[in-house]
Amino acid sequence: ARLATACLLLAVQLGQRVPELKDVADRAAGRLDSLGREPHLEDFLGLGRRSGGAGEVAEVCRELLAVYEVDRRQQRCKRPSSSRGGRSRSPSSEDL
Repeated sequence: ARLATACLLLAVQLGQRVPELKDVADRAAGRLDSLGREPHLEDFLGLGRRSGGAGEVAEVCRELLAVYEVDRRQQRCKRPSSSRGGRSRSPSSEDL
């Protein structure tokens, strides 16, 4: 449950940074917020203060972000140099 929660939270955060996905990510964030307000849900998922799971979720998110960053760097290296010209482009779903 902790890994799934970390993946979901991270997906929402990344989705909010991509214009094409922002609306969907914002709706998902609102639904997650509503779920998070359910009494005892955090404890049930092992994420409550006493379980120490919140720290574990944060660590999983950091690890996933590190893997994501390595993958992004590798993707940039694979692109032809002509596509990296001086123009900046807006992020797309491919950037995730």
